Formats: sequence, structure tokens, C-alpha cells
Amino acid sequence: MQGTIYQYAVAAYYENINCTSAYANDLYDDGKFYVRVDWANAPTALQAELVENDEEFHVDLMWRPAYQATSYDIMRDGVKIGETTTETVFTDYDLEAGKTYCYQVVAHGSEGEMPSDEDACVETPAAPEPPVLPCSAPTHLFCDDRPALGLSSAIHVEWQAPEDRVPDSYTLFVYDMIANDTTILTGMTETVYETLYSIDGTDKIFQVKAVYPECESDFALTANGEDFVRFTSLLVNELDASVNLYPNPTSGLLTIEAENMTTVSIYNLVGQCLMESSAKDGAVSVDLNSLQSGVYMVKVSTSTGSVMQKVIKM
Repeated sequence: MQGTIYQYAVAAYYENINCTSAYANDLYDDGKFYVRVDWANAPTALQAELVENDEEFHVDLMWRPAYQATSYDIMRDGVKIGETTTETVFTDYDLEAGKTYCYQVVAHGSEGEMPSDEDACVETPAAPEPPVLPCSAPTHLFCDDRPALGLSSAIHVEWQAPEDRVPDSYTLFVYDMIANDTTILTGMTETVYETLYSIDGTDKIFQVKAVYPECESDFALTANGEDFVRFTSLLVNELDASVNLYPNPTSGLLTIEAENMTTVSIYNLVGQCLMESSAKDGAVSVDLNSLQSGVYMVKVSTSTGSVMQKVIKM
């Protein structure tokens, strides 16, 4: 109509890819013989789909093509991944459990590059918790003496492996009650230990644990439910009968009676001497109130030898 100014917007439509270009960006100007069109066109409709299969997962990406784009770069959390591609789909397999990933697609063309206008994000599932495995202790701990090659005897300590789990190794604790010394043997793979002993001067306590990659077991138990075994070659048969401890178990005060007694020593099961008292007149009382509840060894020394007896502190 004469005297009226009309403004027009033009966009190109591509039927084969169902895509519309950007609008022409210049208004009509009778001083120009052309209309400049901004063909910049970012990838659109970016989608990221997390796919889980047999406890594994990956992300499938897809997007609508950008006009006149020659290739695409895939950006994950701002960092390029994979190779530059001419496809409009991409699969990301390099994922970790329990993380969030955000993707962007950058289109490249003769006029430069253009990123997708929005990110597409997915969250991978957390890794399943590993099963809690038992730290089972060995069983059937016992010891005796066995013949040794060309020699008199050896201490034989043996235990059984846990039934529900195979440990990596065993740790054996050897407490020498005479030398007041502790030896810890680690990395043992057998369920037996032997060592030579002196017939007239050996008194040792043994404990054993199973070792696993993430934990250690409790001490192995004997058939009687004790967590240690003791081997002694001291000539204490007669002394055993002549030494009297009472009350046993005790809640605090322990009385020891023996003929020709010289000293009384209290040891814990790791071989540490906790207290020692001189004995007179064949009897002595020892106050155990300062000790925690548990099992202790009482060493009674006399003019003719020594004897070790177990006492339970309540």
C-alpha cells in the first residue's frame, strides 16, 4: 500500500533434515542491493541418556545438526573427549560410578564455531557397597611336644583354619615366661609351628590370629574356650600339688601358699610382669584390684623350682 513501510523476516527451511535456519537480520534498505543473513546455527536439542547394562553403564548423546557445520567436538565438564566427529550422535564409555557429568556439543564450520545453548547432564549410580566379610578366627588351638630329628623334643603348636574364609596369613605370638620376652611371628601361611626347647628351662605361652587384607581376627580358641596354650618343661609336677591359689577366680585379693616360697610374680598373657612380691612364711597375699578383668599367669618361685598357674580376675 502506498505510504506504508513493511518489514519482513526470512528464514530458510530444509525439509531433508527438518531444520530451519536463523532469520535474516537486516531490514529492507533501498540503498542496498542485498540482505545480509546470519547463518550461525548452534547444535540444538542436545540429549544425554544414561544406559545401564549388566552393572556397567554409558551415556548416549544425540543432537540436531547445526547449519553448515562440518564437524563437532564433544565437551564433558568443559573438557573435550573423544575424537572430532561429523556424526550427530556420540557414546561416552569412560565413566565412573557416583558422579555427575555435563555435556556440550561445539559445532565447527567455515565461519567459526558455535556451542550448544544448553548442557545435558547425567548422574551415574553409586558403586555398590562391597560385601562385609567376616574376620573369622582360627579354631582348635593346641600344643604338645613331638620328637625332633636327631634331638629330644620340639614344641608343636597347631590350629585349624577358619571354615568360612581363607586368611592371607597368620600371626603367632610367643611369650617366654622365663626370659620375660615376646616374639611375634608374622606372615605365617601354615597352621603349624614347631620349635626346639630346653627340657629343664622352657615355659612359653602361644596365641595366634588370622590376618586378612582389611582386618585381623580375634585370638584362636582351644577346645576349652581359652585363647592361649601354654607349654612348660619345668619340673613342676610336685610343685603343682604343693602350690595353693585361692580364691580363683578372684575379685581382688589372691592368696598364694607354697613351701619354701621366695617370690610371686603376676604376668599378663603377653609376657609382661605386672607385679612381684617377696614371700615369707610360705604364704603371701597379692592385691589384684588394680588389674582389669581377665586371665593372668602367676609364677611361684621356690627354693627348689618354679611353677606357673593361671588365675582369673573378675
